Amino acid sequence: MAAVGLLRQRARWDRDALRIRSMMYGELSFFHPLERLPDTLQRLDFIVFDLLPTMSLPFYSMYIVILFGPAHAILFIGAIYFLLLWISLFNMALAFVLFSRSPSFFSLGAAFIFPFYQGIYMKCARFFSYSSEILFATSRRDDYVPPRVRRALFADEVGKVVS
Repeated sequence: MAAVGLLRQRARWDRDALRIRSMMYGELSFFHPLERLPDTLQRLDFIVFDLLPTMSLPFYSMYIVILFGPAHAILFIGAIYFLLLWISLFNMALAFVLFSRSPSFFSLGAAFIFPFYQGIYMKCARFFSYSSEILFATSRRDDYVPPRVRRALFADEVGKVVS
């Protein structure tokens, strides 16, 4: 049940982040006259390393299955998992060395789960969140936003449309 709650919370955060970035602040447009370099780099980082890979995940998955066949696609994804696992273990070992700590049983278990969690679970959660926001503007109906904030947001959007 905790995984479902985490998934719902992440979906709200991701939908709102996309809404704020794209619709309210226009971060997906490429020409800002007064934009500073750090803002441009942060925006491009979001687009190149988060939005595009997340939205292309189902198409890339289908491409892998078509290219390798179902059996070899599973082996390919397993190989990627083990590569990410070794990177995760290396990062954890580096952190333990840098902070002079010894690894615990929990941290080693987390290292095995992290590639699956970050690489598959969170990518799928973000894909559904971004898709629902792009197609249906789902964040408009989130019930956790206080009514006064929702009224202010919608009043501001109505003003932008009218002017």
